[in-house]
Amino acid sequence: WLDGRNTRPGGSVSAKHGMTLRSAIIAPDGSTNAKQLVDALVCDCCQTDVALTSRRPIAVYRDRTALEIRDIAVVSAIEGKWQQPVIIARDDWLITGCPVNGPAIASHGDRVAVAWYTASRNKPTIRMARSIDGGRTFAPPIDVAADNPHGRVDVEILPSGTTFVSWIQPSNEDHGELRVNTVLANNELGTPLAVAPMGTARSAGFPQMISRGSDLVFAWVSGHGTQTRIETRLGRTAGSN
Repeated sequence: WLDGRNTRPGGSVSAKHGMTLRSAIIAPDGSTNAKQLVDALVCDCCQTDVALTSRRPIAVYRDRTALEIRDIAVVSAIEGKWQQPVIIARDDWLITGCPVNGPAIASHGDRVAVAWYTASRNKPTIRMARSIDGGRTFAPPIDVAADNPHGRVDVEILPSGTTFVSWIQPSNEDHGELRVNTVLANNELGTPLAVAPMGTARSAGFPQMISRGSDLVFAWVSGHGTQTRIETRLGRTAGSN
């Protein structure tokens, strides 16, 4: 979780004074233990995500330097201890405020996929990178969408390595649609598909996607103000009946 115990409003940002990423283990009886500092300086508001590979847990988040470079990092826990974080790809996104647009991670065995939004050099892009060794190394990232996407990504990976990435694509002010695209194991991109229309305001939140066998289930917030509701949709992937 993001933990602001070391932050100082209006103060300088450093490894001692900034938002931290921390973790804990919750036992079946509800007790909390093994609390650890994962990273001493991370992006203030971008949500984090975690997945379990066949060997270890792996977390993903938007890292942050004292110079305000905010790129996506992964970190694995070995024998209960978090290792040194690794930047997946050097987007070199310089931004002096949190974009509130964090990454997503999914795993199947030792296959791992991470998707994220970046606007480095003022070019909004959805990117995805995969690993076949439990997150120890990642292949070069693939640009899934670069037509001014809004971000708020999710990702799912199948046993075959086929990966699905979802995001919000704006059409006009406060309106857009939830989209999904396929990235095959050979990195071939499919055609983006519209899942449903949805808003792009902050209150629209972050759509969710999960795989169930060969199906995908999507969930998102629709409506405005106090008239909001959660909607879901089932999507059939290639090879399903």
